[in-house]
Amino acid sequence: MLIENINYLRKHYRQIREYIKENEEMLLEEPIEVVQSKTGIPTLQVRTESGSLLLHSKYNPEQEAERLVQKYKDEMDQYQHVLFYGVGLGYHVEAFLKEFPNISFSLYEPSPAIFYHYLSTKRLESLPVKQLTNLYLETSSRTSMKSLVHHTNELNGNMLLVPLPSYERVFKESYQTFLKQFKKSMQNKKFSFHTNLAFEKRWTVNSMKNFPEIIKTPNILHKKNEGIFKDNPVIIVSAGPSLNDELENLKYIKQNRLAYIFAVGSANKTLIKHGIIPDAVCSYDPKEVNYLVVEEIKTNKIDIPLIFGSSVGFETLENYPGPKIHFITSQDTVSGYYLDEERPDYFIVDDAPSIAIITFQILSRLEASTVILVGQNLAYRDNRFYSSGIEYEGRSTSVSKSDLDKAMTVKDVQGKDVFTNESFLRMKSLLEYYISKSKMNVINTTKGGAAISGTTFKSLEEVINQNLTNAVLDEKWYHDLNYFYNVENIWKRQSDMDKARTEIGNIMDGLTTRLRQIEYLTDRKQSKELEKEFVGLDKEFKKLRKNVFYRTFLHPMLRVPFEFTEKKVKNVKFEHNQIVKGTTIVRAYSRFIYECKKTLKQTLPFYQELESTTAKESLKGEY
Repeated sequence: MLIENINYLRKHYRQIREYIKENEEMLLEEPIEVVQSKTGIPTLQVRTESGSLLLHSKYNPEQEAERLVQKYKDEMDQYQHVLFYGVGLGYHVEAFLKEFPNISFSLYEPSPAIFYHYLSTKRLESLPVKQLTNLYLETSSRTSMKSLVHHTNELNGNMLLVPLPSYERVFKESYQTFLKQFKKSMQNKKFSFHTNLAFEKRWTVNSMKNFPEIIKTPNILHKKNEGIFKDNPVIIVSAGPSLNDELENLKYIKQNRLAYIFAVGSANKTLIKHGIIPDAVCSYDPKEVNYLVVEEIKTNKIDIPLIFGSSVGFETLENYPGPKIHFITSQDTVSGYYLDEERPDYFIVDDAPSIAIITFQILSRLEASTVILVGQNLAYRDNRFYSSGIEYEGRSTSVSKSDLDKAMTVKDVQGKDVFTNESFLRMKSLLEYYISKSKMNVINTTKGGAAISGTTFKSLEEVINQNLTNAVLDEKWYHDLNYFYNVENIWKRQSDMDKARTEIGNIMDGLTTRLRQIEYLTDRKQSKELEKEFVGLDKEFKKLRKNVFYRTFLHPMLRVPFEFTEKKVKNVKFEHNQIVKGTTIVRAYSRFIYECKKTLKQTLPFYQELESTTAKESLKGEY
């Protein structure tokens, strides 16, 4: 390796440097060598069982690279970043950045041996490394996925994937795996962004409004409740169209007490309409309209336990007539702060795209022996999204032409193709992940539904005959749940929060003053003085991030603005032109501080209500 590359990696990518150092002998033994092209410049040759293959042209690698760049010329105005899959000897990277000198880029090399030869032949710093965002070296399939998740999470704007064409042939299987992971990672990033954008404020407001219910209702996932369904079967009833097939079977199961029936989402509507009272209704959706899910239960004052996520739409809990039981969600930073002393004693449920997946996580912790899925279609059936009895104003229950135009196919439980969508596939994938981690026996009875890996498909009639042979239901199963939150500890945490609330105004004022000074110096092009102000701004911003009021309430409500700000500032971290750097930092931080102040003003009424609640409850002692 060239000494310049050793020094560069040691400074910027130490893990890659250590890996190459430890595996140098092995990398040299790989069937890869540098050979001369017809024009006298080096190219790479890979020996395979079927013969030798060149990664670049044997005639003129530079000319070949220039032709590759022309393929992308007309579309580059829509991208802010390029990820190169396969470095080879870097000819295509050099040509690309010569043609588009202002774009940022990252390198992903699936072959450590090829990368070793590149580092032994060319200087990394001959590339415009100031624009190099990330450098990834695939040392295992695990590092591949980890790298992609890291990369997509870090980047802002549109990214173009540019594979070196020879890699698509030489490393065909690896490239296809990478491409699949890349698409999945980008889809997850897009989904996460839109989810955060839609719910970042709502999650926290709900958690604040729901906290009074949290401290006076049992936590179903408290350690003392583990095993409450041990050796018992539980049916998760979802609202898919196949639920209609099973109403008589579910009625029989209920009458004979053969299993616990948990209705998720809107499924309770169909069940209640057909005279089947579930043993629990589970809900977690943060949206305001989520209260419609339990509307019939409230209207008719039906006594059904509600298992709710702590960040559920707070309207769902208002005037609910039955017993309430909670679990803490990963989106709830409020309970996370106030119940910190109790944290070792309860389990937090990971957020998920469907309540069925949330309920599955809960049942796994409660050691149910068997989980039976009913109405878990994850696909279209009879051009319907839901079972009969589920109607919402403004929300169609039928599949539209637009839905079908965007539909994909997936295999159903019988091996036939059925239509589905991206959202259903995301749910399916995550449900399969939790099933793979669970010890429970999982049976899918959804006729016409998507096949779910890790489950056994049986008709519900078969399940009744083979698996549900004894009465197990205890209708008052929730009476002995333990929770034991210590309200005295909550009040102590409230005292610390009040101090942080007082401090945060001063911190924001300090940041505003510092930004004004940077703007003043930038306008007058006083570069030397700016450096000192940047250091001071970093210190002020660290104070904000450490403030517990900011961490608990404001930051979770400003995830998207914070991400944009962080990336803009990171992009100019190594900018040598202090004036350019100052202008960018002032714009980015000023907008973010404005959002902070606005959100603080919106949050204060909810915070004051929360403060009043903790004060009242502290007088009552421990629950």
